[in-house]
Amino acid sequence: MSNHLKSLKIILNSVIGEVDWVVVKNIKMNTKSKQDIEYKISQEISKILRTQLGEYSDNIIVQIIEDNIIIRIKNILTPAERQIIGKQEGVKLVSELKNNIFEKVKPILEKIIINTTNAEVIDIYSSVDIKNNERVGVFTLNKKL
Repeated sequence: MSNHLKSLKIILNSVIGEVDWVVVKNIKMNTKSKQDIEYKISQEISKILRTQLGEYSDNIIVQIIEDNIIIRIKNILTPAERQIIGKQEGVKLVSELKNNIFEKVKPILEKIIINTTNAEVIDIYSSVDIKNNERVGVFTLNKKL
């Protein structure tokens, strides 16, 4: 038993009496704050953009609101995609491409959310706005965070 644990045991025993340390030892403390979760998700998404898609965004915003995680990724277009969207059919083409790519990485994103929050993803909504150069995703969970 570590010195810190011994000291804690002495203090707790003096305050509340003998404690069943087998039970106390197995209690898992949830110390992740919403900010910790938001930061972790943004870092993981940035990594997926780089490693899986060859893309980069310097602006990934993640917000937790009750049982929803909202992700806004700005500057999603590559230089080549920005050249293509000069014509209306280019906007449609790039939009379809981005939506197809999202469908391919959706299981990876879902796994990131599950591993980071310990909650199940029950619904995913995503929309890409080519003209504003951003994507918004909403992950609905089975519990509030």
